[in-house]
Amino acid sequence: LDGDSLTRLIDDEGVTVALGVPTIWQGLLASLDKLGSKAETLTRTVVGGSACPPSMIAEFRDKYGTEAVHAWGMTETSTCGTVLQPEEVALEGPRSRRLTSVGKAAAGMEVRVVDEKGEAVACDGEQTGEAILRGDAVMKGYWKREEATAKTVVDGWLHTGDAGYLDEDGYLFIKDRVKDLIISGGENIYPAEVENVL
Repeated sequence: LDGDSLTRLIDDEGVTVALGVPTIWQGLLASLDKLGSKAETLTRTVVGGSACPPSMIAEFRDKYGTEAVHAWGMTETSTCGTVLQPEEVALEGPRSRRLTSVGKAAAGMEVRVVDEKGEAVACDGEQTGEAILRGDAVMKGYWKREEATAKTVVDGWLHTGDAGYLDEDGYLFIKDRVKDLIISGGENIYPAEVENVL
């Protein structure tokens, strides 16, 4: 799967909505520029799998008139756990911070962030913990794997293994995987933040 093939597919078939991870969209954007395509039929991309760079949302919107919807979930949630709709973000001003979030709980879903004891942390945009989900689309358990289910689904809440925080408006910000967290001098350091700085 490469950007040039995607560009031709979108243009030849009149694709209007496409879903993928940021790496795919980076390849597509580079190819659109190289081949001179405007992807005129593409009205919306859904970006998931990892954090969507704000610059990507801006490029899709400003250069191609395409809405970039950021979504977060996993196989165990059957679909998206959270969604960030294009109308919820702004490239400048107070709402621009939402560009780095994965949005709010999707319809029929609830999201919380909890500490290592399972207690909810404050939704203040600062306190981090593990993001947990529950809702109609969340699995009840793993097939014939009771022990794994007991570790992952606690009191109906799916423990995702993703570390992050909720802000006061209910937007979820994913920082990294809980198991990748580095604690140094009492500070939480997420490898993804170090990678972004580098």
